[in-house]
Amino acid sequence: MNIYNLLSTPQRIKILKKIIYSDYPITVNKTARELKLSKGLVSKFFNILVSEKILKKTKKEIYSIR
Repeated sequence: MNIYNLLSTPQRIKILKKIIYSDYPITVNKTARELKLSKGLVSKFFNILVSEKILKKTKKEIYSIR
């Protein structure tokens, strides 16, 4: 796991905080809207988190692995 890659920007830190404190499945659109970030940025970072096995992806939702 590359911690630097996960914490490299303030936007990524905001997304991680949102994921950590979320008790429900999350989506790219909802996360982007709530954090006022682009959907592309959130989607790209979610894909990184899925590849690092921090998130689990289904067809419509993404779940935090705890």
